[in-house]
Amino acid sequence: MTKKLRSVTPAQIAAWKKEYGDHKIYEIPVKIPLPREEGKEQEFEEIIGVARKPGLDEILAAEEYAPDDSVKQNLFLFQNCYLGGDPLINSEDELKLAVANEIASLFKFYKASSKKL
Repeated sequence: MTKKLRSVTPAQIAAWKKEYGDHKIYEIPVKIPLPREEGKEQEFEEIIGVARKPGLDEILAAEEYAPDDSVKQNLFLFQNCYLGGDPLINSEDELKLAVANEIASLFKFYKASSKKL
């Protein structure tokens, strides 16, 4: 499998880490099947996008933007948190949605508990 990080330089990644925080920048790989040759195993190309982790403000805004539509919510997060990467991600709906879903999953909802004092 080939892995490609196009259109993003190490300098851009460093700038995003400085702007948003080192722990909030994520590489998001997407595997694309290559044309399959008869009798051969399926091969893939991996393209890369870069996004920042959404904050609570973006999660709330996405919910307000599309209260009953998780696809629209995730695309809202994509529009606000996707930083760059392979141009195919912006031009192919299936790739964009794959990255949008992964961006949404970066925000973790932890389980808490309580007990009566």
